Amino acid sequence: MADHLPTRSPWLEQLRRDDPPRPLDRDLVTDVAVVGAGIAGASTAFFLLRGTDRRVVLIERGTIGHGATGHNAGQLATYFERPLSDLVAEFGVDMAIDAQRGVDSAWELIELMARECGSSQRLDRFTGNMGMFSLNHVLVHLGHSALRREHGLAVPECFVSERAPFLHEIPDDLCDLYTVVPDERIRTVLGPGTDRYCAVLCGQIGAANGALLVQHVIDHLLHHHPDRFVYADHTKVEHVALHADHAELHANGHTVRAERVVLCTNGFLDHVLDNLVGESLDHTMHHQLIGTKGYMTGVVEPGVRSPNAYSFIRNEHIGDGEVPYVYVTRRPWDDDHMLVVFGGPEEELDDATTYEADGGFPAWVVDEFETEVAPLAYPQHERGDAFDFRWHGLMGYTTNRLRLIGPEPRNPVLLYNLGCNGVGFMPSIYGGHRIARLLAGDDLGPSIFDPPG
Repeated sequence: MADHLPTRSPWLEQLRRDDPPRPLDRDLVTDVAVVGAGIAGASTAFFLLRGTDRRVVLIERGTIGHGATGHNAGQLATYFERPLSDLVAEFGVDMAIDAQRGVDSAWELIELMARECGSSQRLDRFTGNMGMFSLNHVLVHLGHSALRREHGLAVPECFVSERAPFLHEIPDDLCDLYTVVPDERIRTVLGPGTDRYCAVLCGQIGAANGALLVQHVIDHLLHHHPDRFVYADHTKVEHVALHADHAELHANGHTVRAERVVLCTNGFLDHVLDNLVGESLDHTMHHQLIGTKGYMTGVVEPGVRSPNAYSFIRNEHIGDGEVPYVYVTRRPWDDDHMLVVFGGPEEELDDATTYEADGGFPAWVVDEFETEVAPLAYPQHERGDAFDFRWHGLMGYTTNRLRLIGPEPRNPVLLYNLGCNGVGFMPSIYGGHRIARLLAGDDLGPSIFDPPG
């Protein structure tokens, strides 16, 4: 298997393909310029236009949904890449719980967006199952549950096998947060080939084609706000100059003057940011984000059933290792088939690497899918069988594993809604809503998502 194996994302397959390019073709003056028309940019534009009287220009360097939004696993989740207890220790319980409550609110926000935009995009919400095999896994997640229960948040169910070797090491004060069950119950939930796993966490998860939702959102905004909304694609923003009271964006030989500019990218773009009134900013977000390429595959299988999702922790301790988990999601693909998506392999990029969404699959990734991923996620896969889809996406991990949402401290003309962190879809939507509230003048107080000064 060579590096040139082609990639093909299932989400892009469902997009409308006959839209003509509409690059920026004139100078513009607006209230807010949003850079990046993935789910973060579309959500930011949607909530700005819905909740304020601001004029918005949305600029996309490629085409709708063809960035990270069209190159992900299609899974919706509202957890953090770090344990909630870590966030409590760093930021205090009030800020950490407020952040979790905010991201949880994205379930209602995404449904509101889809409903108001008349989107035919299927949104599924259901119970997902996480397989655990060590005391560390169980204690970390029961600690999350204890915090969630104490502060009125939804609490996932936890089941521990009666054969779990650590069963009697779980502290008594956590006993009402899990249920001891026969081992057959764990096997029934997780499926064949999962004998290593002796505990399951069951919580809310979802699935969606984010790229298709973005297409519907932009259609809606163009139709309902023609006097306040401009969308330009195939338009690379090359330079952003930040003044004291406005920004100037230079793209396609034209200038967009805006009172505020919101970066809704994955951070790995090559535009130049110039702060003309204060301390210098990094020329790119490379210095604030770590680029990671996540690999995924998909299989279309006959029959239609209820959607489901599973993840399997792979490291003895949460946070250790290069591949933290294997995941799989099944959802209806059409009236007669299910789409099964699974992934796990990741590759960290360096500053000199240029990411290309259509770049091929390396041999080591194919081998890892065959030997490590498929046996857990899709055990009926026979080694060497072709996958219907294989693709990868760029995840921009912030150094503290938290999304950046809010104004740049060195010049609040610039705001961010970025940082994928592996679970970027729902936080992107919450981030768009938060940005709109900030620009509407709401005093939201400090947040764990505030960009560092």
